[in-house]
Amino acid sequence: MTPAYQLTQENQEIVVRINKEIFTQEKLTRFLDYLTLESIGFSSQLSQEEAEQLANEIDGTIWQSIQNRILGA
Repeated sequence: MTPAYQLTQENQEIVVRINKEIFTQEKLTRFLDYLTLESIGFSSQLSQEEAEQLANEIDGTIWQSIQNRILGA
């Protein structure tokens, strides 16, 4: 049985190999986007209030870009 994922380290990079039967490319991209945002948030100097405002702006922008697909308009 093929493992779900494999991790290796090459120089300053972590290489992740994921069985394509486990995740679709879209789900994996969303997960990696989440990890990127988490790493930014971890090192950010934003206050909680500023972070929440930014998150709301991002949510609004995303909704505007996908609402036609969701609502079928």
